Order: sequence, then C-alpha cells, then structure tokens
Amino acid sequence: AYPKQDPWTAKYQSSTGKRLISGKSCAVDPRIIRYGSKVRIKGKTYIAKDTGTAVVARKASKGKLPVVDLFFATPKQAMAELGKIGRYAWVEVEN
Repeated sequence: AYPKQDPWTAKYQSSTGKRLISGKSCAVDPRIIRYGSKVRIKGKTYIAKDTGTAVVARKASKGKLPVVDLFFATPKQAMAELGKIGRYAWVEVEN
C-alpha cells in the first residue's frame, strides 16, 4: 500500500493521467495487468490506474512475485488496510 507521497500522488494524479481515488485505485505492472482492469483483493475491488518503478521491479516481493500497490490518502489508512490484507494475497483480475 502506498500513501500520497510525491508531487503526483499528492495531487491524486496517476502516471497514466487518471485521478487516483483513495482506497479504490492501485498501481500495477502494465505488462501483467492492463490499466483500467478491476483488481479484487480479499473481496474489495480496486482499479488499475498507476504504476511505478518499485511495482515494475517487484521490490516488495524482492523480485519474486508481481506486485499490486494500493493507493491511500494517508499512511494511517494504508497501514490499516495492509493490516487487514497482509503482505501477500490472492488477486483476481477482470480486464
């Protein structure tokens, strides 16, 4: 999970130009999950609107697994949701 943290996300602006919505948008590797896809994690749906170097490099999984990064307005919200989901989860994708 990532909070608004840089000039782009502070303005709720994704790398694709789409508006980020806290708790509803996520960052993906577009080579694996297409932008605009619905991404379901533990019954909650997010829309793939963003990417980043850490997502593409799979930094959170030390390069082993694809990464989906969930967007939240504050670090507190990000940590609360991460506490519910955990570090690893099954992901369903609907293109």
